Amino acid sequence: MKNKILNPHLIMVVASVLAFGGTVLSVSENPDKPDPITGTWNCIVPPGGGLPQVNVIKNIHAGGTMIEIDNAAPPSQESPSVGNWIRTGSRSYEATLEQLSFDAAGSFAGTFHYTNPLTLARSNNNMEGTFQFTFVDPSGNVLASGEGTVSCTRLGSN
Repeated sequence: MKNKILNPHLIMVVASVLAFGGTVLSVSENPDKPDPITGTWNCIVPPGGGLPQVNVIKNIHAGGTMIEIDNAAPPSQESPSVGNWIRTGSRSYEATLEQLSFDAAGSFAGTFHYTNPLTLARSNNNMEGTFQFTFVDPSGNVLASGEGTVSCTRLGSN
């Protein structure tokens, strides 16, 4: 008789745990719905420190990888930036990227290392963030470092 009383309670507990567990999955853990940061973004880095405005196109992939291109230097003097992103909160992310740089003669000049915390707007169509960079020459010497802000708008629909 005791087993018959426990079974309905056990079933209720298991059902509650399963129901609750299904509601706490983050978007990135649901394979049927990609994380809302994925997609292509048009980003603006405003002028600062004597540098002009820079336009950046970010392509953020499901699975945590990303690539971006910008108009900061001629294409012959910089590679696309490549890297990874992680979700750090409900609408916050952090990207880590690297970009190779070349002088006007085409010789390798060094590597830019970036970190880029981003916050996604509730609309999922805008995000804001900051970035920190370090430029390291081929011998590993830090030649420059700095920081800035970025504002992005999604290209296409999410």
